[in-house]
Parts: sequence; structure tokens; C-alpha cells
Amino acid sequence: MGIEFLHRPPKVIAPEGRYQLDSVALEQRLGDFIPDVIAYVKDRPLLIEIRVTHGIDDQKLERIKSAGISTVEIDLSAAPRDFPREVLEALVVEAGDHKRWVYNTCAVRQRKRILSEATLRPKIPRGSATLVEGCPLPRFSKPYWVNGKPYARVMYECASCEHYSGDNDEGDAVICRAN
Repeated sequence: MGIEFLHRPPKVIAPEGRYQLDSVALEQRLGDFIPDVIAYVKDRPLLIEIRVTHGIDDQKLERIKSAGISTVEIDLSAAPRDFPREVLEALVVEAGDHKRWVYNTCAVRQRKRILSEATLRPKIPRGSATLVEGCPLPRFSKPYWVNGKPYARVMYECASCEHYSGDNDEGDAVICRAN
């Protein structure tokens, strides 16, 4: 369960792997909430939430983000309740699509850095297409022209461009690393 940031090619921020835990605490208060597990890896806290009946709600997610601590959710909701310890260990330790990053401080820092260096190009709906004005790359033999200005089509040109880093949080602009 590594962390990748949308990049062309995808940039690995934290590789998937096994990490030695320095210590583990179960259900200890952390500010105004109680995570299921607080693990420490190289003296840095990592919250681990175990999903059995319900996942992390919006309120808890905001508390996690405010605390600024990386958090992983392990979804055991589909696992039988009477499995042996070895099965539990495998579900927690081994890779699988039942684990996901809820919040990752490295990814947040990387995103902020990329946003500080990138240009937000507003999306413009135009019929069935979504366009971006001012693409700085003259790589299109037939740019899409509107009122005498060249535009890039988000679905085609932006999505396949090495400088495209996704959309902003509001979804109304493209994050472009080209200058």
C-alpha cells in the first residue's frame, strides 16, 4: 500500500513495504478523539483505524487532519468474526485492497509543494467538452480554438500530458506543472 502522487509517470512518495513498529498503543485518547491504534515508526506516530462495522466519518477525518498524523484504515468488515490469530495477522500485515491511506502527511506536503510550483488553469465547460485556456505547450497540431485563443481539452490533451497533476480540491481547475 504505497503512496503515489498523480504525476507522469506516477511518483512514489512512500514505497510499499514492511516497517518496524517502535511501539503500539490501543485506544488511547489523542486530543479530542480516540484512534483504534497508535503505532510509532521511527518515533513518528501512525494512526491505524480498524473498520469492522463502520468506517471513519467526516468528523473523525477532520480531527485526524487537524492532528496532522498519517492514518491507515484496515477494513475487516468482510472478514469472519471467528478467524484465528494467524489470519488476523495476515490481514493486518500482508498487502491487500482492504487497506487504504485515509490521510498521509507526506502526500499532503508533496501536494502543497507541487501546487506552489504549478499553475491552476481554470476549467471551462464548452458543450460536451471541458477546456483549459492557455496551455503553454505548443505540442498540439490542431489546438481547440475559441474566440481566437487556443485551448486544451482536459479529457484528451491534459489527461495525457506529463505536466498534468490532477485537479484542484474544488475540481474547477487543472493543476499544470508546465510554465
